[in-house]
Amino acid sequence: MRIWLAGMAVLTLIAGAQPAAAQGNPEDIDVKITVRARDGSVIGTPMGGAHVMIRDRRNGDILAEGITAGASGDAATIMGKGFARDAVIAADDTGRFEFSLAVLEPTAVTISARAPLSPEQAAVTVTEDMILIPGKDYSTGNGIMLTVPGFAVSIAEPAPNTRLKHKPDEVIPLRVNVSTLAGDRPSDKGFWNADRYQVEAHIFRDSAFVMSMPLVYGKKDGLFAANMKIPVAGAYRIVASVYDPQTKESGIHTTTLTLE
Repeated sequence: MRIWLAGMAVLTLIAGAQPAAAQGNPEDIDVKITVRARDGSVIGTPMGGAHVMIRDRRNGDILAEGITAGASGDAATIMGKGFARDAVIAADDTGRFEFSLAVLEPTAVTISARAPLSPEQAAVTVTEDMILIPGKDYSTGNGIMLTVPGFAVSIAEPAPNTRLKHKPDEVIPLRVNVSTLAGDRPSDKGFWNADRYQVEAHIFRDSAFVMSMPLVYGKKDGLFAANMKIPVAGAYRIVASVYDPQTKESGIHTTTLTLE
């Protein structure tokens, strides 16, 4: 008798609860995705945005995709409060991708972000698994925030496929631009102090390693520089790298130089 009564109680509870989703009507939820550079600002229009994709984990179907657009945010707010619990760093104009999604039941999804889209060579992809539940809020505050590691590194000089007449004593300038993936540039002041970062050039002749050399802050936001002298003619590959000893993240860019 006790077992029968318990079963009746469960049946009565189920019969009395008739939410919209249970009747076959999916419920719209509003979702905001923001993508932040690790130890940096939010990735928005200035860096081409981040490509965001939301997939149903059960079958791989794409539920939504788009590109974040908007400003990179206020650096003082982001860097001053970004690590405080529940701190909201996204403002009304901060880069985001927003959409509405009809959800019939709690749904397991995988959210991916590839950023930045400019420069493309610096782009990396991160993913995060989440559950989206009908009737819940995913659009206020920071929304769903993903964090992307790395740096955007671009060798300004020498340009790729540069060809020069070889002169052993000639100084060849090496100029490298560095920023976080949100476009925050190291400088001699502010939140991204140039002294924090280790910027180097790794030089190869054909496939053989020749040497590594440090680059120093070039007195212009994001610029690091050195002067090279290469005693032997040949085809060279130069890999510029940046490393943050605090976060352990890096970025690279490659150029080629032929000395004839």
